[in-house]
Amino acid sequence: MRKKIVKCFIDPFFISSWARFRYRDLLSKVVSTCYIFDWFFDLFSCDTTLKFLRIMLEQGKFVIFHEADYTEAHEYVNAIHSILKTDKRLCQFGSPLIKVLGFAIYTEYPILSDNYCVHRFARLYWDSSMVWNSYKLLKLAVKLGFAEKLDKLLTAFLEDTKTVFIKYPHP
Repeated sequence: MRKKIVKCFIDPFFISSWARFRYRDLLSKVVSTCYIFDWFFDLFSCDTTLKFLRIMLEQGKFVIFHEADYTEAHEYVNAIHSILKTDKRLCQFGSPLIKVLGFAIYTEYPILSDNYCVHRFARLYWDSSMVWNSYKLLKLAVKLGFAEKLDKLLTAFLEDTKTVFIKYPHP
């Protein structure tokens, strides 16, 4: 049986999806610590997402990452910006996600993201095993015994979040 993910960064949009998921409690069972930034609160207006964010903070599953303590990480963020401008194989993604990815690379913590562009970037410039999508997380929840049927989870996830999983082609 595999161990749960100990520490990771989490894409703010991943939070938004999981806040709508009826089995959202699986996230706290599979992950022990997800680092977020204090400015995440500015990104959300939906009460469901804000409530989920607060609950996860109260449980200690989400922890505010103090980026001021890691000024060197901004070099990674700047490098990602530069790469996205020049490498035509990549699709674009916004500054909030670039910052999360840059800090994940700097700290060598995995990142939870369903964003195709983040997965593509990791395959080309980092390590694709360091980017976990919801499918992988749900599969791990079943392996760890927190849920019984992957098909049931995937159906519920699609219904609740409208997220469609695709197989990522290799570059």
